[in-house]
Amino acid sequence: MSVVEKINKEYKGFQMKMMMGMIDHTLLKPDTTVDEIKQLCNEAVRYGFKTVCVFPEQVSLCRKFLKKTNVGITTVVGFPFGENETKTKVVETKLAIKEGATEIDMVASLSNIKRGKFRLVRADIEAVVSAARKKPVKVIIEISKLTDKQIEKTVKACIDSNAAFVKTSTGFFGAPTTLEQVLKLNKIVDGSLEIKASGGISTASQMLALCEAGATRIGTSHAIEIANEFMTNPDLLHVGNMEDKAKDIDKERLVVERELEETLSKPDEEITEKTSDEAISEQKEKKGFFAFFKKKEKKVEKDVLLNNNQNNDIENEAYNNENVELQKNSLRVEDLNTTEIIDEVLEHQDSINKEDVEGTLDDGSNSFEEDETKELYKLDGVTEESEISDGEDFYSADELNEEEDSKYIDKDIEPIDEDSMSEYIDDNDELDEEEDSEENI
Repeated sequence: MSVVEKINKEYKGFQMKMMMGMIDHTLLKPDTTVDEIKQLCNEAVRYGFKTVCVFPEQVSLCRKFLKKTNVGITTVVGFPFGENETKTKVVETKLAIKEGATEIDMVASLSNIKRGKFRLVRADIEAVVSAARKKPVKVIIEISKLTDKQIEKTVKACIDSNAAFVKTSTGFFGAPTTLEQVLKLNKIVDGSLEIKASGGISTASQMLALCEAGATRIGTSHAIEIANEFMTNPDLLHVGNMEDKAKDIDKERLVVERELEETLSKPDEEITEKTSDEAISEQKEKKGFFAFFKKKEKKVEKDVLLNNNQNNDIENEAYNNENVELQKNSLRVEDLNTTEIIDEVLEHQDSINKEDVEGTLDDGSNSFEEDETKELYKLDGVTEESEISDGEDFYSADELNEEEDSKYIDKDIEPIDEDSMSEYIDDNDELDEEEDSEENI
């Protein structure tokens, strides 16, 4: 047994089922998980909510979870600011319907509304309504940002476009929907459109008041809290209490409608002059606003130039200070390095002198030279003194050179004595003299 059936069975005459059937159970968070979507759908079925409201990419998932149930699927188009191009909204709508969406909540272009471009607003809505293929389209207008005249013209665009609902807000601007706003909308639509109230609705009493003011659909992410409040306090739906609440709201309704009639009966210029910043700027434009703007622009350019110069001075000063610090640091480093080098040289000299003194032997030999010899032995692969005494021959550099030269001397040639060499030289001298005499002849 569902919650609605249980309430209706225990409390006859109450309107629990009707109230639950007016709620769009909403979950519009960018980090929503599959489990959260599944829970949302299960809650909607259990409590008998009208639809679940989710992002377009989650429509197909909801369709799977809500198969063979009476709960519909609402998705958003142009959300949350409505500044998409119309063709983008059309594509979003067609894809959402194809995936299984049963209702569309589209965001009207707030910038076009504020600029008074109501033909574009109407064309935007008409395109989405056409793409929705007779599925209900709710138009979100951000009522808290509009003047009464802008609300009236936007509602007219919705009616002319065959939209099904006008919706108060996305809830992303922070301002909660008020009783006054719904009463105002109800007066303007005059039965031609249904009203969906959304944004900041979190209690059962708040929902009842808005519904009594004229809302026929409630969009909220606090649907479970509202349903539980109805369950724990069913007297909220008692006929007597509802009548008392209706009387209070009717008093408020009279005040709102009177103020609305006075505002809408005034000329457009007078209304916008007092209530719209955009209209004020348009009037300034008619009275030489461009000259005013140019003057402002020159002042801004001057301020920017002054700021740039100040920034350049600050940067130059910082650069100079940085260079000074670097120079100081480099001098400190140089002084430190010089001192370290001098200390190292002195320590090394002291160690050498100390070794020379301590290494002097009784026979006049120096232990330092002996250590060098040992190091040379090590380089040649000799590591122990015992290896030197094994009978190996070690030669000086001159002896090694003579031995190397002897390799290239022909052993078969007999050595020449001094007498033979002198005779050889005399014979060569005689031959030279004969050649010289022949040349002279």
